[in-house]
Amino acid sequence: MVWLAYAIAAGIVIVAGWYLFVQTVDKHFGRKAKEANIKTEWYSSLYENHGDAIISVDHNFRIIRTNQSASRLLGLELDHYKNRPVESIVTAVHRKEQDLLRDYFMRAYCGEDASFEATVIYDDGREAYVQIKCVPFLLEEQISGSHFVIRDITEEHQYIQEMKQLAYKDELTGLSNRRHFYEVMGQAMARSRATNTSMAVLLMDLDGFKLINDSVGHFIGDRCLQHISKQLLEAAVNYRAELARLGGDEFVIVLEHDDIWHAAASLSEQIIEALQASIMEIDQQHPVTISIGIAIYPDDKLDMMELLKIADEAMYTVKSNGKNGYRFYKDARDEKKEVQIKNSGSRASEGIQKGEGDSLFALTELLKEVSYKSKVD
Repeated sequence: MVWLAYAIAAGIVIVAGWYLFVQTVDKHFGRKAKEANIKTEWYSSLYENHGDAIISVDHNFRIIRTNQSASRLLGLELDHYKNRPVESIVTAVHRKEQDLLRDYFMRAYCGEDASFEATVIYDDGREAYVQIKCVPFLLEEQISGSHFVIRDITEEHQYIQEMKQLAYKDELTGLSNRRHFYEVMGQAMARSRATNTSMAVLLMDLDGFKLINDSVGHFIGDRCLQHISKQLLEAAVNYRAELARLGGDEFVIVLEHDDIWHAAASLSEQIIEALQASIMEIDQQHPVTISIGIAIYPDDKLDMMELLKIADEAMYTVKSNGKNGYRFYKDARDEKKEVQIKNSGSRASEGIQKGEGDSLFALTELLKEVSYKSKVD
């Protein structure tokens, strides 16, 4: 009977040990399950209450989960889109950005973090500027889908645009300023090179404007500049042109046209005519006219600053010949040559008549000077 007692005791020990083992395992797994549930709840709470929109897509390109911010930001009833292809929400962004969005989706599925900006279009026509970050989801080192985190950056975008406006706009007239003009001119020159076409720079300076500032003050002078700016814009409205104020009473236009010589002349004539008709409304006692110098790219020069320099030379040719007109640099250069030849000939004639030194030698030297100047110009 002793052996039976030992057997019973051993059985009790085994059962008790097994029970304790099971309890320990249950507690362990129960604790793990509880921890997993807590982590899931934390994740779910973060997911659902996140201020950014989140759309989760599986490896079959189907939407499996979204949060409330996604519904609010995208203006979509996202329950309707659950288990549908991700392509179904692409139409929420601007049409010109949809191909880019698809491209970033594919990059995310290849394991690449990608971020870009897009415009969301609502049914009522409103727009929101958003940043979309594509984050691949890895399970056991395999890509199982992606999260798309979408943040509304409309206010930031508007602020940046306003700052750009301040940086690129002339405060008084609202026209492009010098900085923006250089960018526009560089872009126009690049297009001209790419298309093997020509473009023009029209440099303009007001004649007699200083008299207005001196006689009636800078406040009226500023009003006059604002009025003139509007007239210049109206004159250029039917042209592919960008108008800028370089400072003071100096303006400039970058003009692009298939027939650039004719277009530049036509626009200049319209500007002169418009200014003559409108300036009388401001101050009849101090008429203001405009002198315009025109340089053509690439016919005249290939460098931006050189192009502006020769346009300035053409403009001052107008000022020295009565003002209120326009000149192409080529014409101004030819006129300058004619004046130099005429003046040199007059000095030679005077030298011969006065009998000063060797008249033949003096005439020869003057002709050499005229020839040299012609080659330089």
